[in-house]
Amino acid sequence: MKPLVAKVNAPNARDKFKHCSVSCMLTLRCGTLDAYSAGLLKELLDMMGMGNPETADIRANVAGITFAKKKEATNDEECMDLCGKLYP
Repeated sequence: MKPLVAKVNAPNARDKFKHCSVSCMLTLRCGTLDAYSAGLLKELLDMMGMGNPETADIRANVAGITFAKKKEATNDEECMDLCGKLYP
C-alpha cells in the first residue's frame, strides 16, 4: 500500500482526494472487499488515537471504490483524475 500512498502524496494533495484515489487503486489491485476493509481499518485506527477519524473519509473511500468497480477508472492515473475532479 505504501507505493500507492506515495503516488498520491503530492505537495498540497487534499485528504479526501488521497482517500478516494488510494481506495480506487486498491480496488483495481485487490478487489472491493479488501479496499473497503483497508479504509475502515484506517478510520478505526484513527478513532483509537492514530489520526483524525472522519465519516467523510469513508465516503471518499466509497467514491474511489465505485470508480473502479464501475470501470470508470481502469488504471492509477484514471483513479487520480476522477478523484481529483470530485475532490478539487
